Parts: sequence; structure tokens; C-alpha cells
Amino acid sequence: MKSLFSVSKCLIIFLFPISNIFGQVNWSIDCSNDACEYSFKSDFTDISTAKSQGWEFTDQDDAEVSRYILVAPDEDAEEYYINNKDVSGRITSIALPVADNEDFQLSAYVDWWHGIENTGFGLIYGWKDWDNYVELSITANGFYQVSIISKGLQFGMSDWTETDNVDTKSLVQLNIVRQGSNMIFAINKRIVFTKQVSALKLGNECGFYVGGKQSVLFDDFKMVKTVNNTSSSPRSNNTDGKQLDKKFIPKL
Repeated sequence: MKSLFSVSKCLIIFLFPISNIFGQVNWSIDCSNDACEYSFKSDFTDISTAKSQGWEFTDQDDAEVSRYILVAPDEDAEEYYINNKDVSGRITSIALPVADNEDFQLSAYVDWWHGIENTGFGLIYGWKDWDNYVELSITANGFYQVSIISKGLQFGMSDWTETDNVDTKSLVQLNIVRQGSNMIFAINKRIVFTKQVSALKLGNECGFYVGGKQSVLFDDFKMVKTVNNTSSSPRSNNTDGKQLDKKFIPKL
């Protein structure tokens, strides 16, 4: 998949079991330039790999949310399926720490399946708690919102905005990018919001948000960060789905 960052076509890639040093996640590392580029990807091709990366799987009938890999029988395609069964909003995430001085790109494909159409689902960066996180969400009925929440204050978009020629009930790519002090948000490679921020004290977890009774497929989750000096590589933790009773709903 093409990214918003330009990446050299001549890569020197080192793959080694970082789990032996820092945790469970394997990163591909390109140090062919002055700065090293760390890349992590979940393509959800099999449960064992996804579990080793920290993704949670639940499929009990009495559970409030189901998470499993959905395989299309007529094509070579697997996706991470999240079925939220009540009105709460939940985050499913793994630990991918990014330092304040590191540029990054976080991206994933989302594909709405069924359920409520006016409640958000999307991509989460830097989740610490419901007072500190960054989110790019869309709704099945064609709206999007950027939330930049720090110390309980909203520095992103105060209202939901209707998308421009985007079928949000089909496969959609979401991107959250930081370049210097600029946060950049894109839907299908089209920038929809930018914000200059400084020293957000966020958490280490990144992943997916699903609000309300709806099911969403997620695929090609990818984090690329630029590291100027040697830093600790992220550890992946198996985390419980984070839950919030209410979520912003577009005014229709």
C-alpha cells in the first residue's frame, strides 16, 4: 500500500526477533539514511500471528463484543472483524510507543459491515485514557471527525463533517500522520484535517475504535516511525477492549 511518507525504493531491511529484547513485536528496520525507519504491520492473515502481536480475540455469545479473523471463502482475503453488540464505544489496541520527537504514519483500511449508521468507527493513536488520545473516525452514513484529546480538552474538530465523494460503507483507508509539530489526517489519501500541536502527553496504544451496535472489518494496520537515535522498540500487549458509554453522534 502507498503511504503519505515517501520511502526509499532501495531499502536495507533488518528483521530480527525484537521480542527477545523489547517485547513481542517484530519490526522491520531501514537504517539506510541518517534516521532509522521502524515499520510494523498487522495484515491479520492468521490468528496465531495476530495474537503474538497483541490483538485480542473473543467470540462468546454472551460477550459484549466479538473479535476474530473473517476469511472470504472465494478469495485470498482475511480481515480483523469487530462486532460491537451494545451502545458502548470500545477501543481494541496494542502498544506501539512513539516518542514526542518521532515522526510517524499510522494507517489502516476499514470496511463497515452492518449495524448503526450514524456512530463512528476508525483509527486510534496514542490512547492513554478517554482524556488523552487521537482519533480519526467515519460513519457509515458519510461523516468524519478528528479528535485530538489532551487532558480532557478537544483540540480537533468540534463537529462531524460530511465526507466529499467517499463511500464510507465500502473499503476506506484512514491515515494519521505526524510531521514535526503538524498532525495530518487523511481519508483515502485525501487530507481532511491538519493541526499544529506540541507535546501531547498521550499513551502508547494504537488500534481501532468501534462505537454503538455495528460490525466493522479492519485490515493492513501499519505504523511507520522515524527514529533519529537508538530508542526502545514498542512492546505489544494483549489488552482488554477499552469502553466508553457514550460517543459523539453526528447531528442529522
